[in-house]
Amino acid sequence: MYRFLCAGLAVITAVPLFAAAPVAGRWYTDGRDSIIEIGPCGAAVCGRVIKIIKVSPGTPAVPLDGHNPDPKLRHRPIQGLTILSGFKDTGPEWTGTIY
Repeated sequence: MYRFLCAGLAVITAVPLFAAAPVAGRWYTDGRDSIIEIGPCGAAVCGRVIKIIKVSPGTPAVPLDGHNPDPKLRHRPIQGLTILSGFKDTGPEWTGTIY
């Protein structure tokens, strides 16, 4: 009986996580040159670059955030960068910020 109660509580607890982020997972970018990991981030959903697959010719082996409007941030690597933040399912669409 105790096992069934624990299993039931685990399923009930896990359901809101999946309901809150049906887009969770690892996704290729449109050009299949990077992989973005999307998942829960507090009460919202975030996404970050977890792998650069193809580097454009003439760019460094480790691409940098060279077009950032803040000159101090232009030397940070793109891999590991959070590019989707604060996304919430508002019914007919998702709202949030894309870097």
